[in-house]
Amino acid sequence: MYTHGKIMPIGISEKEEPLFKKREITKNGKKRIILDKETATSTTIEAVDYISNRLKQVNRLNFANRNTIMDNFFQKLLMFYNLEKFSIIRIDIENFFDNINAKTVKSVIKEQPGLSRAEREYITTFFKRNEIHTGISLINVISELLGERVDSEIKRTFKDKEILYYNRYVDDIILVCKNDNIDKNYIISKINEILKTNIGEGAVVNDKYEQITQGTKENTLDYLGYSFKCIGSGNKSHVVIGISPKKLDVIKKKLKRVIQLFCEGQDSEDALLIKLDIFFKRYVFFAPSKSNQNKPVWQSRGFLSHYKLIQKFVVSDDTKYVILDESVASLLNGEDIRNIFREFGIDIPNKLKRAISFNRYKFSCKKNKAFIANRMIGLPYGSIYGVADKLGLNVSTFMSYDEISKSIYMSIYGEEE
Repeated sequence: MYTHGKIMPIGISEKEEPLFKKREITKNGKKRIILDKETATSTTIEAVDYISNRLKQVNRLNFANRNTIMDNFFQKLLMFYNLEKFSIIRIDIENFFDNINAKTVKSVIKEQPGLSRAEREYITTFFKRNEIHTGISLINVISELLGERVDSEIKRTFKDKEILYYNRYVDDIILVCKNDNIDKNYIISKINEILKTNIGEGAVVNDKYEQITQGTKENTLDYLGYSFKCIGSGNKSHVVIGISPKKLDVIKKKLKRVIQLFCEGQDSEDALLIKLDIFFKRYVFFAPSKSNQNKPVWQSRGFLSHYKLIQKFVVSDDTKYVILDESVASLLNGEDIRNIFREFGIDIPNKLKRAISFNRYKFSCKKNKAFIANRMIGLPYGSIYGVADKLGLNVSTFMSYDEISKSIYMSIYGEEE
């Protein structure tokens, strides 16, 4: 149990049922199992969060930031492309969390001299009583500790391949070597050995494996939601940056849904313009996070929040070495909006024509504009209610600020991200 800031020997052995119940969710079209925090007691959640923080402190663990990783990688990318020989290898681990083995968890805990005996016992008992799935902080911390083992082993194993760059974000790995004679089967075989030893028997490289060399650098490579390729050579080289096709398809489907409601007569012209204006901004609000329902934090949603590098290169207007992929450019310059209206056989409203001609939506990206749904530093209650009313949403003055904000968000994006 958790008592006055200390973990005591767990008294939960009296009851053998799991501390967290499992729940099936669908994300990106795929079904997955998570441990549901809402099914656990507040004491259990407090204890698990405490143990998670202790493990982070003992190991000085800092979780990688996706935007920082990609910014760092892109800064080096043109240099890699201009090498005479190189291999950029992208690897994804199949069902990383679900394949963590209890034995590997136990071996990690043995390596934690900074934990007390009671803390060790808590972790051991926890994993005896619960299947290993994502959804809670302790699983995330354990998986990162195991991931660091994998990192060390990969770097050691492929040292003779002259590693120029290596990084991992949860289960996505990027490896760059100063060598273009690397056999795919050899790489997969070696990494599978490392995964099985350090994570679990079921952990393997999935079919998303990609490899780019000097001879194939014009092929598109996807990593962490971005796509990139190289065109030209030497001083005329350009890195083309975009959004991964599957991710971009989701964004464009949401844009189409917004326009479709207008074309079918369900939304007014004013509602359409408001929705598009918000769609091309960051949607910022202050609310409890998914990982901790008891602690409100600032959150930023909307597709531009997830693709800060896109905004970076829109801002620079420097196409000497980096250019935006045409599929992203058409999204920001309004060409996709025009195409959707053509598809529905509807004329574009004059106000929207003007907005596109003045590059309104590209400007929103360039200036990192935000729709701030917060009554203290953003829109007051009356204003956000007015926005919802113009959108034709079913709201009333009896609804809270956050309820109205959520209604606006859902009317544009269709679902929570």
